[in-house]
Amino acid sequence: MPIEDDLRLVMEQEAALVFERFDEDVAFELGGLIRQAGKVLNRGGITTGIYTFDRTLFYGATSGGTEFNRRWIERKFGLVKLMLKSSYRVVLERGDKPRVEPGWARGAATPPRPDRRPDRSRRPSPGRACCAG
Repeated sequence: MPIEDDLRLVMEQEAALVFERFDEDVAFELGGLIRQAGKVLNRGGITTGIYTFDRTLFYGATSGGTEFNRRWIERKFGLVKLMLKSSYRVVLERGDKPRVEPGWARGAATPPRPDRRPDRSRRPSPGRACCAG
């Protein structure tokens, strides 16, 4: 797929990733689903982190996950906080070749957007969040 098509797809996914509500319960459920999917795929250890800009809401790992994986997630999260867009989108916009070698971890961090409809005052404030996996 050409880079332009990939970039358009990533931007569409970012725009579609909207949470009506995002809190500790949503983060825990989402993190658990990602962790379970990783176990089903059985491709070695995976780690998952879900963060707001000021704290960790979920961190999980499967057998084989390492400290390297945790630090990789933190680096991805740092880039999303800085750029306010997905880490893969940053790579595509810079024109970099994604650095993925056989056997390397794959994943991206992305900034889910809270629902900004006018009636949101009836719901708890979702805040900003970042998922990395």
